[in-house]
Amino acid sequence: MDKDMKKSVLVLLVASITLGGLGGNARAQEISGINQSSISNGDSVVVNGSGFGIKDPIAPLLWDDFENGTSGETLKGWDMHFYGGPDPIPPRYSNRIVREGSSMSAEVNFDNQYRSDFGFDRNGTREFYELFISFYAYLDFRGELSRNYKIFRAYSGAPDDHSVLTVTTFPFNAGNSWLFSVIGNVDYLSHYTEDKWQQYEIWIKMYPDHTEGMFWHDGQSMFDPGLPADNSGHGMDELRLGHYLAQDLKICTDPDSPHYLEDCGICADGSWTTPCYSDFCQGTCEFTTLGCDSRGGCNGSVYFDDVYFSQNRARIEICNSFDWLNRKHCEIQIPTAWSDNSITFTVNQGSFNEGETAYLFVIDANGTASEGYPVTFGGGGHNADLNDDGIINMPPVFNGIGYMEGKMIKKIVLFLLVASIALVEFGGITGAASLLSKVDFEQELNDPYDF
Repeated sequence: MDKDMKKSVLVLLVASITLGGLGGNARAQEISGINQSSISNGDSVVVNGSGFGIKDPIAPLLWDDFENGTSGETLKGWDMHFYGGPDPIPPRYSNRIVREGSSMSAEVNFDNQYRSDFGFDRNGTREFYELFISFYAYLDFRGELSRNYKIFRAYSGAPDDHSVLTVTTFPFNAGNSWLFSVIGNVDYLSHYTEDKWQQYEIWIKMYPDHTEGMFWHDGQSMFDPGLPADNSGHGMDELRLGHYLAQDLKICTDPDSPHYLEDCGICADGSWTTPCYSDFCQGTCEFTTLGCDSRGGCNGSVYFDDVYFSQNRARIEICNSFDWLNRKHCEIQIPTAWSDNSITFTVNQGSFNEGETAYLFVIDANGTASEGYPVTFGGGGHNADLNDDGIINMPPVFNGIGYMEGKMIKKIVLFLLVASIALVEFGGITGAASLLSKVDFEQELNDPYDF
């Protein structure tokens, strides 16, 4: 193939790959390789590449997989609060419900107590203007449906103790909706499922004139708002995970109502709305301190695992999908060194199985993810040293398509492009067939295109 024809083919090939999506979107950061072909839990792995940016500070504020605890003992290394019942139970290690690949979790128990949480207490010396939080949670509620459960809350203590961010579930849709509340803004998000481990990730950044935030549920973005500013001028200084299970309820307080002092209950559509209360009570429904005890208790526990608090959202995650936007299962990784062209992290295998292939992503401080880099847990990793030169290389992939599959796709695209050009420029099918018979596609596929 002459140079002019080769240039035409390459221009069309590049355009096809770029516009057709085989090559994915251009990203500032690029992973060129890692220092081992397969990885295991606890390994220290080096990622090489470019455009990773900075992560300051590098280490997470706190990371805990709870594996060093003893079931039944109180959590260590966290500030805790637990009260609201006759015999308060502190957050504790538990082997009752654990994730695959784990032997321990953290349990916050709400058997007739409304508060049980762990996190960071206010100490008067630190404020956070940006936070990224990742954790897995398993909701095991029993008894009556609580009017709400606040799984996470961040407070600011100045000028007064107020909530900056809250993630709550209300009994909408039979009690299965998460609510994201930031400085007075509330938006209903997605649904949670009891009796199942699910990942939740939260990011919030406070600016002088506005606040930004995101919420992810099993990898799917649920909230990406432009939020009003917190005019206090202060950051977040108290963080609570587990937190409140409401034990109170509303009863009819209209003495003329036939339902006087009865539980106002939940509306037919599964919500707690004022019109429904009015229809039932024909007056006013008010909260009481009787709580769920009058209905047998709003009991249960919430279990946590792989809890990660960071002061920025630059991070590494390993996910089940090569497509970042369609990920369903991710495991946060623990960075120990970070520069623009190299990152070192400790592997958190989470619930990935031995021999399973997943995809490593570098997410920069702006929240932009790299293309997925294929990794294999345990033995049988990909042949990372493609040239047998001792250097670990990134296997050529097209958005997660394997190396050989990628070559085949390139060959097919190249063939179709050459055929199309030949039909136009060389006199139809006969001329095209004559040209195509002279093209060595394997050579063209591997040619460095030196022009």
